[in-house]
Amino acid sequence: MKKSGNYGIRSCNPEKEALYLDLYNGRQNFATQISVIMSGKQRAFFVEPQNIDAVKEIFYINPNEEIIPAETIASLEKMFDSLTNAKGKKIIFMVVNNFPVISGFLTKAGFVEGRDFINGMAFLSNAHGLPLNPYPLVKAM
Repeated sequence: MKKSGNYGIRSCNPEKEALYLDLYNGRQNFATQISVIMSGKQRAFFVEPQNIDAVKEIFYINPNEEIIPAETIASLEKMFDSLTNAKGKKIIFMVVNNFPVISGFLTKAGFVEGRDFINGMAFLSNAHGLPLNPYPLVKAM
Protein backbone atom coordinates (compact mmCIF):
# COMPACT_ATOMS: atom_id res chain seq x y z
CA MET A 1 0.00 0.00 0.00
CA LYS A 2 1.16 3.47 -0.74
CA LYS A 3 0.32 6.76 0.87
CA SER A 4 -1.14 9.36 -1.45
CA GLY A 5 -0.30 13.06 -1.32
CA ASN A 6 -1.28 14.97 1.81
CA TYR A 7 -4.69 13.32 2.03
CA GLY A 8 -3.53 10.27 3.96
CA ILE A 9 -5.56 7.98 1.70
CA ARG A 10 -4.06 4.53 1.27
CA SER A 11 -5.10 2.23 -1.52
CA CYS A 12 -3.82 -0.74 -3.48
CA ASN A 13 -6.00 0.29 -6.36
CA PRO A 14 -5.09 3.55 -8.16
CA GLU A 15 -8.60 3.83 -9.67
CA LYS A 16 -10.25 3.64 -6.25
CA GLU A 17 -7.70 6.07 -4.87
CA ALA A 18 -8.55 8.53 -7.66
CA LEU A 19 -12.27 8.12 -6.86
CA TYR A 20 -11.67 8.82 -3.16
CA LEU A 21 -9.61 11.89 -4.02
CA ASP A 22 -12.33 13.12 -6.39
CA LEU A 23 -14.97 12.64 -3.67
CA TYR A 24 -12.76 14.37 -1.09
CA ASN A 25 -12.05 17.30 -3.40
CA GLY A 26 -15.71 17.56 -4.36
CA ARG A 27 -16.72 17.65 -0.69
CA GLN A 28 -14.11 20.34 0.01
CA ASN A 29 -15.31 22.44 -2.92
CA PHE A 30 -18.93 22.02 -1.80
CA ALA A 31 -18.03 23.17 1.73
CA THR A 32 -16.17 26.19 0.34
CA GLN A 33 -19.11 27.14 -1.90
CA ILE A 34 -21.53 26.93 1.01
CA SER A 35 -19.24 29.10 3.12
CA VAL A 36 -19.14 31.76 0.41
CA ILE A 37 -22.91 31.57 -0.15
CA MET A 38 -23.64 31.93 3.57
CA SER A 39 -21.27 34.82 4.20
CA GLY A 40 -23.23 37.53 6.00
CA LYS A 41 -26.61 35.85 5.53
CA GLN A 42 -29.20 34.56 7.96
CA ARG A 43 -30.44 31.00 7.58
CA ALA A 44 -34.06 29.98 7.32
CA PHE A 45 -35.54 26.54 6.72
CA PHE A 46 -38.49 25.32 4.68
CA VAL A 47 -39.08 21.80 5.98
CA GLU A 48 -41.66 19.04 5.67
CA PRO A 49 -43.33 18.84 9.11
CA GLN A 50 -42.33 15.22 9.81
CA ASN A 51 -38.65 16.17 9.38
CA ILE A 52 -38.49 19.30 11.56
CA ASP A 53 -36.96 17.62 14.63
CA ALA A 54 -34.32 15.84 12.56
CA VAL A 55 -33.46 19.04 10.67
CA LYS A 56 -33.14 21.00 13.93
CA GLU A 57 -30.58 18.48 15.13
CA ILE A 58 -28.69 18.05 11.86
CA PHE A 59 -28.36 21.76 11.08
CA TYR A 60 -27.89 22.91 14.69
CA ILE A 61 -30.70 25.43 14.28
CA ASN A 62 -30.64 28.34 16.70
CA PRO A 63 -33.89 29.48 18.37
CA ASN A 64 -33.79 32.76 16.41
CA GLU A 65 -33.62 31.01 13.01
CA GLU A 66 -36.87 30.75 11.09
CA ILE A 67 -38.41 27.34 10.36
CA ILE A 68 -41.37 27.28 8.01
CA PRO A 69 -43.23 23.95 7.93
CA ALA A 70 -43.93 22.99 4.30
CA GLU A 71 -47.59 22.10 4.79
CA THR A 72 -49.84 24.17 2.55
CA ILE A 73 -49.89 26.83 -0.14
CA ALA A 74 -49.94 29.36 2.73
CA SER A 75 -46.60 27.91 3.90
CA LEU A 76 -45.15 28.36 0.43
CA GLU A 77 -46.40 31.96 0.39
CA LYS A 78 -44.82 32.57 3.81
CA MET A 79 -41.46 31.25 2.54
CA PHE A 80 -41.77 33.42 -0.59
CA ASP A 81 -42.56 36.50 1.54
CA SER A 82 -39.62 35.73 3.82
CA LEU A 83 -37.25 35.67 0.85
CA THR A 84 -38.78 38.80 -0.64
CA ASN A 85 -38.53 40.77 2.62
CA ALA A 86 -34.95 39.63 3.31
CA LYS A 87 -33.67 41.25 0.09
CA GLY A 88 -30.58 39.03 -0.23
CA LYS A 89 -29.78 38.87 3.47
CA LYS A 90 -31.25 35.41 3.99
CA ILE A 91 -30.82 32.00 2.41
CA ILE A 92 -33.48 29.35 2.75
CA PHE A 93 -32.51 25.72 3.10
CA MET A 94 -35.34 23.84 1.46
CA VAL A 95 -35.57 20.39 3.00
CA VAL A 96 -38.42 19.07 0.88
CA ASN A 97 -38.79 16.19 -1.54
CA ASN A 98 -40.39 18.38 -4.20
CA PHE A 99 -37.40 20.75 -4.39
CA PRO A 100 -37.30 20.82 -8.23
CA VAL A 101 -40.89 22.06 -8.42
CA ILE A 102 -40.43 24.76 -5.76
CA SER A 103 -37.03 25.69 -7.17
CA GLY A 104 -38.59 26.27 -10.58
CA PHE A 105 -41.28 28.47 -9.04
CA LEU A 106 -38.71 30.55 -7.14
CA THR A 107 -36.42 30.88 -10.15
CA LYS A 108 -39.31 32.14 -12.30
CA ALA A 109 -40.03 34.68 -9.55
CA GLY A 110 -36.46 36.03 -9.87
CA PHE A 111 -34.73 34.23 -6.99
CA VAL A 112 -31.43 32.48 -7.62
CA GLU A 113 -30.59 28.97 -6.47
CA GLY A 114 -27.34 29.04 -4.51
CA ARG A 115 -27.82 32.68 -3.56
CA ASP A 116 -31.36 32.91 -2.21
CA PHE A 117 -32.22 29.26 -1.62
CA ILE A 118 -30.47 25.92 -1.56
CA ASN A 119 -31.48 22.27 -1.65
CA GLY A 120 -31.13 21.27 2.00
CA MET A 121 -31.71 17.61 1.12
CA ALA A 122 -28.17 17.57 -0.32
CA PHE A 123 -26.87 17.70 3.27
CA LEU A 124 -28.83 14.71 4.50
CA SER A 125 -28.39 10.96 4.33
CA ASN A 126 -29.99 7.73 5.48
CA ALA A 127 -27.88 8.07 8.65
CA HIS A 128 -30.02 11.11 9.44
CA GLY A 129 -33.21 9.10 8.97
CA LEU A 130 -33.96 10.92 5.75
CA PRO A 131 -33.55 9.74 2.16
CA LEU A 132 -30.14 10.03 0.51
CA ASN A 133 -29.90 11.04 -3.12
CA PRO A 134 -27.19 8.67 -4.37
CA TYR A 135 -26.87 10.30 -7.80
CA PRO A 136 -23.77 12.44 -7.04
CA LEU A 137 -21.95 9.43 -5.59
CA VAL A 138 -22.97 7.13 -8.45
CA LYS A 139 -21.98 9.78 -11.00
CA ALA A 140 -18.54 10.07 -9.38
CA MET A 141 -18.05 6.32 -9.65
